[in-house]
Amino acid sequence: MQTHIERPEAKFFHYVLPAMASQLLTGFFIIVDGFYIGQSIGDVGLASINLLWPVASLITAIGLGVGTGGSVVMANALGAHDGARALRVRGTTLICLALASAVLTLGLSFGYPYALRALGASGELWQPSVDYLRLVCLFCTAQVFNSGLNPLLRGAGKNVAAMLVMVEGLLLNLFLDWLLIMHFPIGMAATLIAQAASALTALCCMACGKKLPLRPAQLSFDTAAVKKLLKVGLSPFGLSMSLNFLIMLNNWQSIRYGGAIA
Repeated sequence: MQTHIERPEAKFFHYVLPAMASQLLTGFFIIVDGFYIGQSIGDVGLASINLLWPVASLITAIGLGVGTGGSVVMANALGAHDGARALRVRGTTLICLALASAVLTLGLSFGYPYALRALGASGELWQPSVDYLRLVCLFCTAQVFNSGLNPLLRGAGKNVAAMLVMVEGLLLNLFLDWLLIMHFPIGMAATLIAQAASALTALCCMACGKKLPLRPAQLSFDTAAVKKLLKVGLSPFGLSMSLNFLIMLNNWQSIRYGGAIA
């Protein structure tokens, strides 16, 4: 009896291409926001968002680190044909994302004046920066889960679903940027609303999937899994944050020498 064996390169591209597309789509969020904000709010709006970009990136990096760590540990369990452990790991990862969201929301809500001063916000940039950071605090949970759930989908083998969630977020962000930035005074919330919608869609994909459907009973806190996922997630977190240090250094130098924040 001849057994069909799938070619390794086919399997490779099945996982790699959607992941590459997801990362590419992430970059388009920045381009779309920059275009509409520059057209509507002008240089002050662009400078304020660029000044606070390290804060938004920190939130995203934490969600990505936790989600990627949980995805790898979950995939290892699935590779060992231990579905029960995979479900426990995913439930633990979701709890970790929720805890990270709570800590970040509280920390930024009470500490945002210190964060703004540390990042160099002053003068005409102060109030727009305050307004934007308050929105970031309000949608902090959406940002953490949006960046953390996508790796979990890929870890469960739902690569195409993960890519489609990113496409949905990008298209919704494009529409909301046009609607809110050009016609209403709450334009800077467009990306955050799109991220919240993407996170909700990702949760629905997990709950409605035939393979490893998400159920409330699966939410548990496995200390051993937490240690492993944090260890694995440290690398993507650091990689995601590395660019922020360059942005902050550039901003500090611009402010120090009286230049514009680019």
